[in-house]
Amino acid sequence: TAILDISGWKTYVHMAASARLYYAFVFIALGGLLFGYIIGATSNIVTEGQLECSSDWTGPVGTWTSVGYRQCYRFTALDRGFLTSLNLIGALLSSLFCFLYSENMGRKLETQIGAALFLSGS
Repeated sequence: TAILDISGWKTYVHMAASARLYYAFVFIALGGLLFGYIIGATSNIVTEGQLECSSDWTGPVGTWTSVGYRQCYRFTALDRGFLTSLNLIGALLSSLFCFLYSENMGRKLETQIGAALFLSGS
């Protein structure tokens, strides 16, 4: 019976490890889903009538350095593409940073830091 108890214990440990793995996977996948959502939301904001001036706009037109409400912007195609891809540029730079330190930090701490940064950014 001692062998059965040890075998049952090993099965329990294996099931608990699998549950933790699935739990971590769900949160990492949720982060990827939110990242995709932000890309879609950003591309929707940089449209005419939201952030970009509509053709019949008569109010103040902002510049890259202006601040305030009730203003819109006139973007070139390059400006529009840059604003939409800022998330991807940030992801590229952060992945290069994480690549350098991921072996020392470990996946768990790296995921926790990423989640904290994502939460603070939202």
